Order: sequence, then structure tokens, then C-alpha cells
Amino acid sequence: MSWDVLLTPPTDGTASPGEAPAARATPARGAAALGSVAEVGAAIRAAVPAVDLTDPTWGSLVGPQWSMELAVGAADPVPAVLLHVRGTGDDAVAFVHRLAAALGCRPVEAGDGRPVPEGEAGVERWRAYQRDRENARPRGRVTV
Repeated sequence: MSWDVLLTPPTDGTASPGEAPAARATPARGAAALGSVAEVGAAIRAAVPAVDLTDPTWGSLVGPQWSMELAVGAADPVPAVLLHVRGTGDDAVAFVHRLAAALGCRPVEAGDGRPVPEGEAGVERWRAYQRDRENARPRGRVTV
């Protein structure tokens, strides 16, 4: 199981929950994109040089206690990047936000569309996912 976080251009033209919509140009309806595959890859590498984007459509990043797969996709322009975060470690949330900022996006949980807040509130959301993941795992042997 992974904590799936979607990095997508905000529909109201803002990059973060606290930013006023007038601070950025609002993209045309249906036209919002992150850029070409090459541009997205360059932005990701600039933000996190340790990322492996050998395959520009599917990257990986490994932290001390977590790993993250980056599903960029082959669509050009790239409409969104989906992060699959696994493991533990509070610093994973900072990397989610670093990638989002590099792409001018707001990170949202893919399952319910809730924005991933920065700081301690975002870390608590990540910890809640981990608790849910642990509770979902079968304890002991399961036979069918």
C-alpha cells in the first residue's frame, strides 16, 4: 500500500492553500498542465537532485525510511504527477511539498482530494495514513 498524493495545477490559479488566487494567472479551463515531460523532469531534478528519472515517465526517490515513486506519465503536456509514498519518516512530507512547489502545484491526497497541509498538520496526515495502513494488514496467517 502507498500513500498516493497527486500533484496537479490548482484550478483556481493558486499554488498553496494560503496564496490568494489573484497572485497567479488562472489557467484556462481544461488547459492546466505542468509542462512537457522534459520540463517536468528538469523541475523535479532541480528540486531534488537525488531523484532517479532514468525513465522520464516513472521516477523514484529514496529517503532514510521511505521511498517514493513518481508517476509522470508519457502525456505531453503532463497533466499531473502521482506520488506513491511508502514507509515511515516525517521528512517524506517535506519532499512531497518540495516537489509540489517545484511544479507550481498543490499536493492533494489522491483518494479523497484533500490538500496535504504543510508542517505538522501534513506530518499528522502522513502518520494517520501509516496507522490506517498498519490496521489494514492482517495479523498472523490468513487462509482461504
